[in-house]
Amino acid sequence: VDMWMGAIVTSLIFRSLASVEPRDVVEGEGQKYLPLRSTTIRDGIMYTGPALLAFIIITVSREAIANIWIVLYVAAAAVAQIKGDTHFSRHIFVCTLYIALIVYL
Repeated sequence: VDMWMGAIVTSLIFRSLASVEPRDVVEGEGQKYLPLRSTTIRDGIMYTGPALLAFIIITVSREAIANIWIVLYVAAAAVAQIKGDTHFSRHIFVCTLYIALIVYL
């Protein structure tokens, strides 16, 4: 039963994130990958911050407080999406999804 539930949740995750995937790029074609040394400290903080905060929320907060954080994460992801930063928005949505799954399951 757990394996089927995991498969269903994984399928829902991929389907929910399919809308933010760019449709004009075929996988593996036309993509330019930047080397790791081209990342900045700002990039590291920007992507580590939400994940680290999500971990802290999961480990120390109660369910009622986690609900507030979920709403704040969704708002932050919406702002990032409006600003055009789709990768960061997707990262925040995945962190939100993990908070919700761990809190409610």
